[in-house]
Amino acid sequence: MMMKAPFPKRALGGLTGLMMAGLVAALPAEDADNLIPNDPEFYQQWGHEQISGIDTDIITAWAMLKPLADTLVPVTVAVFDADIGLNSGREFDYSTVPGCDIGKLLKQNIFDIGKIVNQNKEITEENCLQNLPADQFPFHGLAVSGVIAASSNNHRKISGVVGPYDIKIMPLKGPGSKAIAAAIRYAADQGIRIFSISYGALRHYYDVPQDAPVTDLDLVQDALDHAYTKGMLVVASLGNNEKFNEDHYPASSTKPNVLGVASINHRGHLAVDWNGNGAEFQDHTNYGRHAAVAAPGTLIQSVWFDNGLFAYDGPHLDLLRDLGLTVGDLGTSFAAPYVAGIAALAVAAYPDISVDALRDALINGVTATEELGQTLCYCNVKPTISLPCSSSTKCTDGAELQETKLVQAGGYIHAPSVLELAAQAEGETIDLNGFPVSSYPKAAFSVYFDNGLEVHTETRIENGLEVELGKSVTFVAETQPSYSYQWSFGDGTFATEGTEDYTYPEAGEYWAQLVVTDDSTGLKDASPPLKVTVYNKRPDYISIVDKTGRGLYNVEGYLRSGGFRILKDWWGRHRVKGGGIVRTLDGKRINVSLKTSYPHIFGAITKVYALDSRVLPPKAGIIPFSAGVQFNESTNTITVNVPDFTFTIVNG
Repeated sequence: MMMKAPFPKRALGGLTGLMMAGLVAALPAEDADNLIPNDPEFYQQWGHEQISGIDTDIITAWAMLKPLADTLVPVTVAVFDADIGLNSGREFDYSTVPGCDIGKLLKQNIFDIGKIVNQNKEITEENCLQNLPADQFPFHGLAVSGVIAASSNNHRKISGVVGPYDIKIMPLKGPGSKAIAAAIRYAADQGIRIFSISYGALRHYYDVPQDAPVTDLDLVQDALDHAYTKGMLVVASLGNNEKFNEDHYPASSTKPNVLGVASINHRGHLAVDWNGNGAEFQDHTNYGRHAAVAAPGTLIQSVWFDNGLFAYDGPHLDLLRDLGLTVGDLGTSFAAPYVAGIAALAVAAYPDISVDALRDALINGVTATEELGQTLCYCNVKPTISLPCSSSTKCTDGAELQETKLVQAGGYIHAPSVLELAAQAEGETIDLNGFPVSSYPKAAFSVYFDNGLEVHTETRIENGLEVELGKSVTFVAETQPSYSYQWSFGDGTFATEGTEDYTYPEAGEYWAQLVVTDDSTGLKDASPPLKVTVYNKRPDYISIVDKTGRGLYNVEGYLRSGGFRILKDWWGRHRVKGGGIVRTLDGKRINVSLKTSYPHIFGAITKVYALDSRVLPPKAGIIPFSAGVQFNESTNTITVNVPDFTFTIVNG
């Protein structure tokens, strides 16, 4: 049922309007102003919150911790990286404690790693402070640290996983396994409980001969043992080689205080084509027996651009752009800090929790999915080759058939569940407004255009949905028998059915949201808001379809600036040229251009450029003369075929 609000129709003014309406998240209105960040790109952080409900539910975790705010202890997360800034006096948009350039100390022979293993000589904070290098473009470590602890509620792009709570970063730097071993020992001896490492390699990359009787990996294993005695958990990225059961140290260590982290994408799928059903955008993750848990690892927002170091530094920003780095990046490098940040919140609330109990809480505090719990088999002599688990699968030469899940936890990290399990381990309870989190309903929904194109899993909240004026939008809630629904479309109109078709009467920018009530308990949950932009004229629709079978070059979206022209010569031949900014359905903005010649006896020359190397590198090719540039006047559609892809433009 559709109804008008008893107040004048207006578009809510972004997140501020939603806060004033008390509609954001499953929180009382008095909590919203304190916990919903004013960071303008917060809702692009789909791993925090998104309308489909495939997220870590981090706002709920922050709300659970709010009653404990006066008793939370400060926590420092050690972040080890080969490329990280160490000078805490610079503005990185997160708080730091003094770090250490472990690699530099190794090179200067300030200590000997072998003696450190024997505990005869140790790194000291004094040595570290005397050998801090000048910070030089700490790209990777900066972004990793930002995922954990980027300052919240400061009007600067994003919020770290830890939100408003006092979590600091100890930056540790150095290449190679010797530095890893030394850094682990140093952090553990400094009382660090969480060590996040988005760095690692295969065994033969560790600067030692393959036939060496003792490798540097033994030093890492010894350091992990030492860290275990100190109660330090090592959260490690699993690697980005799209490989099954691949050894990627230290994530693949079997030590009880190591947690290897794989990536999911914003659809909740493992970010790898593990079953051969077709690659998805930004696939990358390793998986299998070393993947303890999964976390968001694609389209990640952090402090790479216009935040922290690069907020007011034009030359650095230009350099990043020249290198092709984007705001929404990918990798298990960013999945690991999601888990590390949530672990830090648990330690802040329960500082005496053991490393074993903390690891168990992180593994069991997940949103389980059928896919992540899938089982694959392998022969123990060839563990990187996956096999179907069936009675007909056999190993040869006496090898043993073994099985493993894609991700051992069978799901992706869910922050409120981790806090609940951590509390249980300490004999305590934690809830949300007096009720267990599991008792709350979940407000999640899908969005469809009137042409049936499902876009909710392609839409990261803040970028939102763009629709032509006069076209209806279908909002579909995930339903349960005991649920009732209230939709707010952002223009003063409300509706109460599980599925609602709505046509906005005016062009403009609106924020739509769903509030779900479980009528059996009276408990409510509110989805994040969805930005809906209604245009007077439909923009040009752009489609680039990859024909290589890998799906890496697929682009689908609408032209936000520029345009394409179809030209016709005396002989009726067509050519096309033009370009502009395409806003894709997954929220990226890509500069696309297309230029062809008129077809001739040898065909027609075409050049296509998409200035995002992760989607479509510059392409050029010969259009077969028989195909040429096709123009359908009745549908105003231009089609260009080249060997690798088909480029389609539907003029608005």
